[in-house]
Amino acid sequence: MEISLQKIRTLALAIAIISISILAYGISASTIYAQDEPETTSLEASSDASTDTRQMKRDARKARLLELHEQRKANADEAAEKRNAFIDRVKTQRTETNERVTGLRERSIEKGEKIDTRLDNENITDEQRERLEKRKGKLDEKTDERKAALEEKKEKRMKQLEERIGKFIERIVDRFEAAINRMEKIAERVDSRIEKFQERGLDTTDAELALDRVYVATGNARAILIGVNIDGLLAETDSLRDASANAKVIFENIKAELKNAHTALRDSVVALKASVQTDKPTDDSDEDDGADEDNDDDAVEDENGDEDNNEGDN
Repeated sequence: MEISLQKIRTLALAIAIISISILAYGISASTIYAQDEPETTSLEASSDASTDTRQMKRDARKARLLELHEQRKANADEAAEKRNAFIDRVKTQRTETNERVTGLRERSIEKGEKIDTRLDNENITDEQRERLEKRKGKLDEKTDERKAALEEKKEKRMKQLEERIGKFIERIVDRFEAAINRMEKIAERVDSRIEKFQERGLDTTDAELALDRVYVATGNARAILIGVNIDGLLAETDSLRDASANAKVIFENIKAELKNAHTALRDSVVALKASVQTDKPTDDSDEDDGADEDNDDDAVEDENGDEDNNEGDN
């Protein structure tokens, strides 16, 4: 009987020890889980915050682009209004000048006819004839002076207009050159992204083909721009209107090439994004890749706005 009680006590003690161990393990596991859960929640919150931050940046960039577009539109409207007012003022001044010159010419002709009529009269004395001839000589001299002054003023005005057109063409050339440089810079950024994705084993064939079209279009635009000779444009034609028309045709060709480059650049960025969709982001580097793609896309949008601005200038 004593042996049985001893066994029972030993068994009870073992059970108690096991129960205490299980209880201690449960408390420890609960503590560890309680410590791990906030960390997991913190990581999820950090990921959500990063996503929200990127979305806020996108919204801010879109708002900025919209504001720039509205500002450019307002500036274009203001410039058009000033230009129309200037044209109306010039037309009014030109009309008044023509009327004044016409009046002076008619009065001069009328005076000359009167003098000729009196000179044809045989009853006038030699002294009167001599005096009339002097008056006619002075009248002819004034007429010649007025003609010379008008020709000089016309030549001066044409020279000023030629300088203005030359400066305008030069300014447009500089803007197109800056647009080409920006387009090529964005293309280089996209090219670097393509190389990085190729190292990760992604298929970037479509993006590469689109990027090749970008380089072809920008190369064509630069070749046309290099061939623009402002002095040559002004010297090729006798009319400044024809020179302006020729320059406009050249700029339209450059603008068409830039639009082709912009379309191809957008296609390349879209193709890159499509290739990323096949490779799920697993680390921070993938998230950075997505941010860089958004930046490239925004740069393309900015370039599109600049093209619209150049188009407004033309």
